Order: sequence, then C-alpha cells, then structure tokens
Amino acid sequence: MKKNKLLGMSLMIIGLLLPIREYLINIYMNRTKEARIVSYLKATSITNIPNESTHHEVNDQRNDYIAILEIPAISLKKGLVDIANEFNDIEYNIAIMESSNLPNIKNSNLILAAHNGNSPVSFFKDLEMLGIGEHAYIYYNGYKYTYQIANYYVVEKKGTINITRDMTKNTLTLITCKNDSDTEQIVYIGYLIDQKAY
Repeated sequence: MKKNKLLGMSLMIIGLLLPIREYLINIYMNRTKEARIVSYLKATSITNIPNESTHHEVNDQRNDYIAILEIPAISLKKGLVDIANEFNDIEYNIAIMESSNLPNIKNSNLILAAHNGNSPVSFFKDLEMLGIGEHAYIYYNGYKYTYQIANYYVVEKKGTINITRDMTKNTLTLITCKNDSDTEQIVYIGYLIDQKAY
C-alpha cells in the first residue's frame, strides 16, 4: 500500500515537473534565438563588414544565420540558415526553398516556407493575419530589404507550387498551410520597396 502511494506521488510530481521543464526550455530557446539575431545583425552591419569575404568568414565560423526575416504585423523575427545547411528544413526552421535567390540579385525571388499550427516550429502560424500593404523585412549582408505584401492566394497542396508574381520585381514569397485545411496552402507575394544599410 505504501509503495502504491509513493509511486502515485512520484508520478504526480513528474507530471507537474514536465510542463515546468518545457516552459523553462522555451524561455531559454527564445533568449538564445534573440541573442543570435542581435549577434547576426551586429556582425553583418555595413559598418562591420569591410568586404564580402569577411561576411562569409564570420558566418562559417559561427554556423549561424545568413539572414533574418521580420514581419512586425505578426510579431515574427527569425533567423534563416543557409540553403545548404541540414537545418534549412521546415521541421526545424523557416526554410529557404531550393529555387530561391537572395535579395541582392536583380529580380530575385526569396521563397520561404514554414509550418502553420501549434508546434514549436510553426513559425508561420499567424501568417494568415498578414494583410495587403503590410511590410516584411529581410536583413541580409548589411542591408535591410523592405517588402510590401501585394497579393496572396490559395493553392492546392500537391508538393509543388506555381508562383504567380511580377518577374521584373524583387520578390519575397511566403508559403504555409492554410488554416483549418489539410489540402490547401496560402502563398503571400511581397515586392521590394526599399533597401538601406543597417
């Protein structure tokens, strides 16, 4: 009888400690993420980059972000890893899709995808709250690229997406699953309206 009570108490304590552990891990991860973003922005600031090769040397040593995505309207600020990095995957991060170009290329299309939902990696869970005319920012290589959302549309989820955009403009494409749908995805198209050093 005593053993059963002791076992029951032990299980109850463990049951209480697990959510506390998860909460503390989330706090640590958020602080770490914020510190990495600040570190990236400082390291890549135009005043800190004497030339292009120095920028890459800093990132190779740290195996860290190559860019930062910020969308104030949905309170999102998250680092992006290199397309060749094993963690450039929606299971870990906001993923840079294979056919993307970084924003410093003329008529580029930076295509980003992330999960929607309730998991810790659902970085685009609030993407559908984004409206036409709102801004998204990419911090890359010492420059802040400002994109204005011009359009969004829903497509059937089938593994590939035809992206409809103005090919003469630098574009930011954001993709996630549509809320409350297992068969549809939503695609946001933003066009570059400003670029300035940070």
